[in-house]
Amino acid sequence: GLRLAVTLLTKELPFITKVLIPRRRDYILHRVRLLKSMKAGLHKKVQVICAPAGYGKTALLVEFASELDLPVCWYSFAPEDHDPITLLRYCLHSIRTRFVDFGNDYRSLLRDSIGADWHTQVGFFISALHSDITGQLVLVFDDLWIHGKKELEEALSLLIHRAPENIHFILSSRGWPSLPCLPKLNTENELNSLHARDLSFSTEETVQLLTRLWE
Repeated sequence: GLRLAVTLLTKELPFITKVLIPRRRDYILHRVRLLKSMKAGLHKKVQVICAPAGYGKTALLVEFASELDLPVCWYSFAPEDHDPITLLRYCLHSIRTRFVDFGNDYRSLLRDSIGADWHTQVGFFISALHSDITGQLVLVFDDLWIHGKKELEEALSLLIHRAPENIHFILSSRGWPSLPCLPKLNTENELNSLHARDLSFSTEETVQLLTRLWE
């Protein structure tokens, strides 16, 4: 089960919490309007949630994940993330929390990948997605810290661009992600986005919030 998978992962990954969905909190206001928009965008390849800190991006993603009747896998970025191989290793184990046998043939290649070409590793990972994931999978990348990190930008862009159609990506970032694949996906109508103006409380939500605070 999930507990066994997590136990196994902690032996290989130094920061296991990066691939675990944060605990859902009992928020005063649920963002029904935003959740509806995100659910409507599931048929597209990518959704981007772009807003400064404090707009509730992670909270929205956690609530979205809890309401979906689909497997959701998670990766939380950190400022020190630079290495595409390390990113792929975490993504592999993130998916294995839901699909225990995912990437069995690929796992050893990542473990022994010191000095390996990340292009090749991304190719192996995409092959595993094609062969091992049959239904729809949502892969969340929360709080992207990749601007100016060229190899990481290129690796993530390649992964998104080449992944099979049943893999849906959600990217959360404080600034618009500088991924080469996004302009093309936008042109192809394969990109849904939410910005700070969308995450700001509407008049109705403000009234609901104040009403609940004063109950």
